[in-house]
Amino acid sequence: MNELDPRQRELADTLRATLEKKAATPDPLLDAALAATRAQIAARQGRPRRHPWWVAGGFAVAASLAVVMVVPFGTGPEQQPRAVAENTPMPDADLQFLQDMDLLVAMEEGRHEG
Repeated sequence: MNELDPRQRELADTLRATLEKKAATPDPLLDAALAATRAQIAARQGRPRRHPWWVAGGFAVAASLAVVMVVPFGTGPEQQPRAVAENTPMPDADLQFLQDMDLLVAMEEGRHEG
């Protein structure tokens, strides 16, 4: 083992003395906590074990519900779909285009009648 210089030896001796003093002094809170832990361990050993897949399934259901509930509200109003008629200006009607459409409709109706 490495040799300690006098300052390190003094520190080690002080730490050892402090730890031995604390170990010799009873601590009622620590004793109560240890007794409670032992009681919990004993109670768990008597119960049947639960299946871990139940826990994983519960987390999966919770995550699915969170996605369904949060995602529709997570998008801002600028990302939501808008009605076409609401924001799209109507182009000016071209008279020649309207006459051509009427002619095509009339030709189609004439073809079906004859």
